[in-house]
Amino acid sequence: MKEAMFSIVVGLSMYSMGAQAKDAIAECTLVGADFASCAWKYEQLKQNSYRTKDVDVAYSVGAFRGFVMGVALSRLNSSFCPSQNFSDAQIYAVVAQYVRIHPEKWGEEPVDLVNMALGEAFPCQKPKK
Repeated sequence: MKEAMFSIVVGLSMYSMGAQAKDAIAECTLVGADFASCAWKYEQLKQNSYRTKDVDVAYSVGAFRGFVMGVALSRLNSSFCPSQNFSDAQIYAVVAQYVRIHPEKWGEEPVDLVNMALGEAFPCQKPKK
């Protein structure tokens, strides 16, 4: 619930702030290394019970979460197949952890990083022949 409220507040703030929000979205979604920075900010904010006074951090984390969930929902049951009981928090944590432990992949596109992370954590069963 706390995460859902955070997402709503960040989303509404991003909508009303315009240019600053667009910068955060561009930072987190265009280049793998920058995406990794946003993932790190997400992990730091999570450790701090989602509290920050830094608007840039809030925007970056909101952009990270929105991007990750958008990719996840568009690829659900094709690139990755989670169990029926999974949460948004699990998806964010899996992606952030994957990016943190695979710096050699920071040259990849952020959408590919999300797909690799989720595919590794929640592989789909291949049909038996």
